Amino acid sequence: MSAARGINVGSGFASMSSDQGQSGGVEHRRFARVPIQLDGLISIGGKEPVPCTVRDFCVGGMFVTADPAAYASAASNTPAVLYFALIVGGEKQDYQVNLVVARAVARGIGVSFADPEPQTLDLLSQLAAPAGMPTLPESSADVDRSQ
Repeated sequence: MSAARGINVGSGFASMSSDQGQSGGVEHRRFARVPIQLDGLISIGGKEPVPCTVRDFCVGGMFVTADPAAYASAASNTPAVLYFALIVGGEKQDYQVNLVVARAVARGIGVSFADPEPQTLDLLSQLAAPAGMPTLPESSADVDRSQ
């Protein structure tokens, strides 16, 4: 697997939604996707993991690119697993996320999360957030302290 990415942990993520895509047409997904660049490994349908890159992320799923041979026969609802590493608090930590294939296209596969760990989604959300973008506090007590 490629080098782990560094990230600071500590705040929750905002739910993202969108009615229009970048092309101006009506978007058919429930959540807006945010660009991300995360290298890892993906196993589709129990096959041997292959290198991949997560290209965008939302609270409902991701778009992943890989060797087309890895997903060419993947049908909707095929289970998959994403493996990746991040530097959290100065230490490398390995993660895995269970996924379900939503659709396969020439450029990659759209996947949805299958019972993800909230902390893992929070880390991915922070990684996808634009630099300097404020994040939501975890609780109302955090809001009170910041005022």
